[in-house]
Amino acid sequence: GEFSKARNVCLKELEIEKKTLMSCFFEDAAGIGFYHLRQGEWKQAEQYLERAIGVHKARNNVAALGACYYACGNLCLSQNHLSEGEKYLLKSLEIVRSGGNLIFELWILPSICELYIKTGNLEKASDYVERGLGLLTPNRNWFGLPGAMYLAKAMLESSLENWIVSSQFFEKAIEINQKYELVWDEGKAHAEMAKMLLAMNRRENEKIAYAKLYIALDIYNKIGAIKDRELVLEQLDELS
Repeated sequence: GEFSKARNVCLKELEIEKKTLMSCFFEDAAGIGFYHLRQGEWKQAEQYLERAIGVHKARNNVAALGACYYACGNLCLSQNHLSEGEKYLLKSLEIVRSGGNLIFELWILPSICELYIKTGNLEKASDYVERGLGLLTPNRNWFGLPGAMYLAKAMLESSLENWIVSSQFFEKAIEINQKYELVWDEGKAHAEMAKMLLAMNRRENEKIAYAKLYIALDIYNKIGAIKDRELVLEQLDELS
């Protein structure tokens, strides 16, 4: 599927880099590690990223380091190693801000927001969400990039029990992810929306939440996202 294609592209880029010693782009530097992360192969992701960080530190490739720190932060976030994840994500954010790269900043901000939601620091989460939404100027085509930012906003509003606003942003995130075929992101949005629906504690929402979880499960099955699939199955077991 799409993950296998992405992995093959990243492997080719890595071979070129080995031969030429050329610095890779931000998104390519951590691509293989991110592939393993999305597949739920956490150990492989950790091993690759640890090696990549060593290589890019030796080359003083700051942009590539920022990418690797971003991937490491997301790996820690997936494993609920929140203190360590915070360090990696803030390092990555510092690097991209020093280079003035708004697009990569918009990659990082949703992950930082999710981390602070998990720690219960909703004030910090809100600051990063507002920063991200403020960067999304209306006179520019951002393609699929706003999807993760809208999802972060939806998760924040859910934590604040602002159910209507939360629902609106979940729907926006799902719509964008579907439009630009961001399959894993769509699965995450459905799974997180199910959590919001259940948190409302209204019987009429249970069927919708089930449906959302099964959509997420179907997506994760198709793309081979093992860990995400396990999490959804756990949620379904709790509801049965």
